[in-house]
Amino acid sequence: MSVEFDITTECNRGCEYCPSSRGPNAMKLDMAILERFFRSLEGQTKGLLMSGGEPTIAETFPHTLQLAKKSGFVDISLVSNGSQLYRKRVRDALLSDASVIRISVYGWESGQPDEEFKQVLKQVEKLRKEIEDSGSSLEIGFSLLTHSSMIDRIPAILETIRDAGAHWLYFHPECDGWGTGVLNQFAQDGVIAKIKKIQKRYDSFATYLCEERYHKDPLAFDRYHTSYFLMVIGADAGIYLGTEGKYQPHLKMGKLTEEWKTDDLWDEKRCNKIVATNSDNYTAIDGRHRGVLYNHLVQQIISGTLELDGTIKKAHDTGMRYPYVL
Repeated sequence: MSVEFDITTECNRGCEYCPSSRGPNAMKLDMAILERFFRSLEGQTKGLLMSGGEPTIAETFPHTLQLAKKSGFVDISLVSNGSQLYRKRVRDALLSDASVIRISVYGWESGQPDEEFKQVLKQVEKLRKEIEDSGSSLEIGFSLLTHSSMIDRIPAILETIRDAGAHWLYFHPECDGWGTGVLNQFAQDGVIAKIKKIQKRYDSFATYLCEERYHKDPLAFDRYHTSYFLMVIGADAGIYLGTEGKYQPHLKMGKLTEEWKTDDLWDEKRCNKIVATNSDNYTAIDGRHRGVLYNHLVQQIISGTLELDGTIKKAHDTGMRYPYVL
């Protein structure tokens, strides 16, 4: 099982179409609940993805990373805007306990960073030097939201983050509809072809593309299979079906409490809601996030359309970093 959770919904940026700006304000995940949750899953989990909000804003951020490492997570990742990298407590926690920080790139309309992000890039340079000096295994990744009208700017963006010290760049399609849980991708015409050309041109710098995120073929599943091996938890302690469904009441499948235990995953009411959720009624399906892609894949394996060993090999052959959190 992998876990994704929001430590807080607070964020110091208000990027358009960012899910963080659509969530409830000023919520923080209770540390007592989180500690019990980690203890309950100790030794049973591989991946942890911390998101938000901006996770590095939370005072509990360093302790949360430390607790995650002690709890036996293999890949410990966080999605961040990078704005707090100037803080020593943030850098020290990352260098000691995290596998990767994935910095999101928003709003580079000219192909170049704004003044705020220029400061982030300076801190990335500093962090990369500290990684090399300390021998830390931390990697710095960037994720770039794509749409058709920005594809000509991708090379300039790639060069900028590469030169700042990033280890890799990950592409995924931009969506709207975060405020309703009914997602739609922005136009992505020409994006895959452009990225493939860029990958050949900049083959010495690692870039990752999950083409299935961009395909138009229908996704089909008779229940939300992913909920059994990927837990998505909001800062309200709610357990949601997917990243794209956080804070949507109709996609909430339970809640962490101080009495929560792993047996609660098999609560009859929760399981009935999961079984009742399928590709015909899951409102966020068109975002084609990893949860629904997994559902489609699992459904094909169940039906015999795909063979499990071959599917696993294909996944390994993609070379994607951090399989438990991406």
